[in-house]
Amino acid sequence: MKLVAILSRRRKLSEKNVAATPPTWGVYVLYGTQGSPAYVGRGRSLRARLAEQLSTGRIPAATFAYVETKTDAEASKLERELVERLLPRFNVHTAA
Repeated sequence: MKLVAILSRRRKLSEKNVAATPPTWGVYVLYGTQGSPAYVGRGRSLRARLAEQLSTGRIPAATFAYVETKTDAEASKLERELVERLLPRFNVHTAA
């Protein structure tokens, strides 16, 4: 499945939806209330990482999408690519 199709399956950022997220390696995108990407992150457990984001509320997000990966290296590479492509507001952007 194409990455664009996966990331278009956004879910409301809620305890119920976060609890339904798999506890696997992956990358997630938090979207703000206007629908623009706010933050791209990765975690060993998507569920735990998203639960942490939800509980702290540091990044104002309304929805999220995620992509499961098999390894941290794969997640790290994808995270970098998505930050460069989406230019989320709360990530640090580096010049290419």
